[in-house]
Amino acid sequence: MFGLTPDEAFAYRELIAVPAASAAELAVRLRLPVAETRALLTTLERRGLASHDSRDLARFVAAPPAAALGALLVEQQNEIKRAELQIDALQEVYQAASARRGISGLIDVVQGQRQVAERFRLLQMGAESEVLAFVKAPATAVSAAENTAEQQALGRGVRYRVVAERAALEEQGGLQAALATIPDGERVRLAGEVPLKLIIVDRRAAFLPILATPGPDGAGAVVVHESALLDALLALFEAEWMRATPISTEGDPEVPAGGPLDGTDARLLELLLAGYTDDAVAKQLGISLRTVQRRVAALMGLARVQTRMQLGWHAATLGWLDPGGPAARV
Repeated sequence: MFGLTPDEAFAYRELIAVPAASAAELAVRLRLPVAETRALLTTLERRGLASHDSRDLARFVAAPPAAALGALLVEQQNEIKRAELQIDALQEVYQAASARRGISGLIDVVQGQRQVAERFRLLQMGAESEVLAFVKAPATAVSAAENTAEQQALGRGVRYRVVAERAALEEQGGLQAALATIPDGERVRLAGEVPLKLIIVDRRAAFLPILATPGPDGAGAVVVHESALLDALLALFEAEWMRATPISTEGDPEVPAGGPLDGTDARLLELLLAGYTDDAVAKQLGISLRTVQRRVAALMGLARVQTRMQLGWHAATLGWLDPGGPAARV
């Protein structure tokens, strides 16, 4: 908290809770030796979080949190700004060097299981807006359970779109068990197979794990920077995303709980694909023409298509229709 160690933060919280305290009194509250408590008080005093009681110099009082911690917050914000300026300067140097390296500067090669896992973590920790991923069996350097950077990125508001192949989810103890562990807010689609393992961070870098030889020392990865090759990987991801089947996860606005279509939408789609006009569908379902048109537009948005013909094909491909229903037979 605000650059304080856990012991310093705990000592400050306990000091706030009393009008004043000596080192011995605070040591009892902290359950620490007096000498260690006195050292903590000295640190808090140096940082402006505590001061001697004017009526008894052997006792300490806490500084008001709004003023004291506000100053520390401003100090941390200034440090972050200075670090951002340094990062920008270093990035300019890196880009200049990459330009001189030519095509070899577009790809970094990472070797060794530990190095691959660390680069995978750092890329996600540096994500600002979006991470795209293919999940393919088997896991090489980092398992789903070990990928703590993903949960942290989601907590910062980074969006995740993932296309997972069934074998990769079933590898984690069964499909339903795997789906239950998907972090809140992550959008996931399911495919029979994906072409490769891949993550793309903020559309500026792609990470492709590879396994050159069996064993931890044979693990490797390539990092692809902004280039035509990265553009091709982005296009590949979007194409696979469009073909994959949406599945319901917590916090996923794309797929309502219980499946992609509710009963009304499923019946509406079946009637349309069976040849009914919008007016006839409205009469059959007992809803207004406007409601029919609005629901069709919503379904087209969900399927990310431009025409009703595309919607029908997409619905059949994704299994939105009852296999024994009239629309499926048509």
